[in-house]
Amino acid sequence: MNIITRGVIFFTVILLTLKTPSQAASDSVVVSASVKHSIQRVIQLQDKGQEQLALSAARQALKEVEAMAGKRRADLVVCMSLLAWLEQNQGGIAEAEALYKRALVINEKLLPADHLAVAESLAALGGFYYSQGYSEAGVNDLDLVIKAEPFLKRALEIKEKKLGVDHIDLVEVLHTLGCIGKFRDQYEKTVIYYGRELKIKEQALGRDHLEVAMIASYLGESHAVLEQYEQARPLFLRSLKVKEEKLGREHADLSYDFSYLILIYFKKGELAIAEKMGMRMLRINAEPGDDIGELCFNLGNVGKLYQAQGEYQKAEVFFIRSVMLQEKFLGKKHPDLLDAIGELLMLYHTQGKHAQAEPYLKKVLAIQEKELGSDAVEVGLSLNNLAWVYAAQQKYAQAEPLYKRALAIREKALGYNTLEVAQTLMNMAELYYALGRKKEALHYKQRSEIIQAILQ
Repeated sequence: MNIITRGVIFFTVILLTLKTPSQAASDSVVVSASVKHSIQRVIQLQDKGQEQLALSAARQALKEVEAMAGKRRADLVVCMSLLAWLEQNQGGIAEAEALYKRALVINEKLLPADHLAVAESLAALGGFYYSQGYSEAGVNDLDLVIKAEPFLKRALEIKEKKLGVDHIDLVEVLHTLGCIGKFRDQYEKTVIYYGRELKIKEQALGRDHLEVAMIASYLGESHAVLEQYEQARPLFLRSLKVKEEKLGREHADLSYDFSYLILIYFKKGELAIAEKMGMRMLRINAEPGDDIGELCFNLGNVGKLYQAQGEYQKAEVFFIRSVMLQEKFLGKKHPDLLDAIGELLMLYHTQGKHAQAEPYLKKVLAIQEKELGSDAVEVGLSLNNLAWVYAAQQKYAQAEPLYKRALAIREKALGYNTLEVAQTLMNMAELYYALGRKKEALHYKQRSEIIQAILQ
């Protein structure tokens, strides 16, 4: 659950449970009966999947509250916060931001600066900026992620003051601040935030809870990035133990812990243990619904670790496993395959294994043509690479038409006097020299050299 959702829950559940003014700091904290009814209807529609109706009902509820004489703070804020959340979920980003800001302004104007409702509005706005800057695919706008930080820090200060430094309601803000530290490469801060989150969750949920195992992994990663391997190792081991007990010894979620433990044992020189961990990781049995992308990313990391050690055969096993899993669960022409295949191709290139690279280059070309079109720059690069691999195997008849296609695409997309065009021209010259067609070879060689001279 993210902090925006928690902010909405604060307003729609916590406030709604306050029965009388005597239970709150002031009457302005209590939501009126009519607004309670409206909000409950919105939530029911949302739960039924009737999102557009829920959004319309939330807009109407806020409109009615704004039209009331002597409108109440709690009524305004709860309607704004819920509507902001719904707008955001349905793509109304500008509308959501404006509503989160209005809710915060109202709370700051009418309540003490250290009121918990102010903290929730700060957390909701900070969470909004964070969610716009970060998605499951990664950070897409670091400026927005950074913009979230001061709001979250203020929210944390208020919560600490009002609830105590170990209260469970701090964990979402602590976690998001830890993530921001990670994205800004400020891992010293991340260690502090994740460490506090881990302590609170252990007290609330127990050491053997899956959520506790997850944050132990995140904290372990932060220590590992800082090369604090002695602190990282026990965190990953305890996380792995809990996940094995709760999920099974071959569950995809174990790959994250395995990948870092293998790295740590490599760094510590305990190669036999690293090897054992690697073999166990390869036995992970992915199922539909598992995070295949995360699993394959971790397999790729271990492959690159072996590659860096010169253990090419072991690296190949991990790279191929990653490709096979993605082909099985995503399809043979899914664009997510490109990264995994790219890692394998780099390994083959390092070893000069042209025959092994050939079928994977064909896969890349097929995916790019399907996703990007036959004239895309990326297609030109793949054609050039596949032609080069054919030529390296003396399959000249297959290489020539691919070079010609690559040249045409690159000249059209990038211009005639570019490094990419010069590269393909020189490759074609080498091809024609190998075929004994010296006149054509000289022509393409001279064209390549002229371009290179222009670019110098």
